[in-house]
Amino acid sequence: MIKKLKFILTLFFSLLILVSCSSGINYIGEGKYWTGRYNVTINTKSNTQQGKYIFIYRGQSNFNNNIDDLIIENGNKTTKLSNFGLINGEMSIPVNCSGCALPKKEDPIKITIRWDNNEESFELLSK
Repeated sequence: MIKKLKFILTLFFSLLILVSCSSGINYIGEGKYWTGRYNVTINTKSNTQQGKYIFIYRGQSNFNNNIDDLIIENGNKTTKLSNFGLINGEMSIPVNCSGCALPKKEDPIKITIRWDNNEESFELLSK
């Protein structure tokens, strides 16, 4: 009985420690033609982040579903992706980072999307 109780308490405190080191941040934003969000889980103990950017086109239907450039400015890090297509008007970009600078909840993420000789910039803000 005592061994079982020790095991349960050890398991409980281990889970408590793991959960307390992780936090999630949800960012959302929109422009005239695009809606975006970034959902990220940050583990401060291991200095890692896992998340996903999702951008949805909500403009004219005659768009050819090709993106010329997607630029994500998150703090000191700028990521640029070029020449890729959308699937059903949506793009999804996974993020898995270890040892990288972790985003601050209060800092906006600047997004620039270029497509079909168009360009739109907007910010994702934490909610």
